[in-house]
Amino acid sequence: MLAHLGAGTQLIVPLANGEPTALLDAIEADVAALQGVGVHQMHAIHDRPYMTGANRDRLRHVSYFLSHVTRPHFASGGIDLVPAHFSEVFAIMRARTTDPLVIAAASPPDRHGYFSLGVSADYTSSFIGRARVFLEVTEHMPRTFGRNQLHASQVVVTLQTCRRKEWVGSVAGAATGWFAGRAT
Repeated sequence: MLAHLGAGTQLIVPLANGEPTALLDAIEADVAALQGVGVHQMHAIHDRPYMTGANRDRLRHVSYFLSHVTRPHFASGGIDLVPAHFSEVFAIMRARTTDPLVIAAASPPDRHGYFSLGVSADYTSSFIGRARVFLEVTEHMPRTFGRNQLHASQVVVTLQTCRRKEWVGSVAGAATGWFAGRAT
């Protein structure tokens, strides 16, 4: 996979639960071999050492929304921020990148060879058919339907992993009696 990361490669990473943690771990572990690689993401949920900006000339994070993880890194100058409305993120990312490479978590393929980006029916789905795609395939990503499916013929690299996803959002709230912002 790392052989596909040339100088200046711009990576598109889904928000939150769509993060391909094993792929990002592999990229970050080989940071010394990278040059000018950008990671474009709207909402990061995993704090990563490269976000400190220590190897900014090699691996640089561009955030389109400041999460609890990225806010301190932006404040210290470790990452860049492109403020954007959610509906504009795809167009902005497309305009800021040339030959982007999407890396995303996905469910295993169905019997017809289609992967699902699961809960990542975000700006990443709009890159299907318009960018190279690497998938981190995990049985822990739920299969969903719609524009977030892609055929195996559209995928450059797949990495099978058994890592569990770290879920954020209403599932945790439902367990405590809170759902959609009100007590249940």
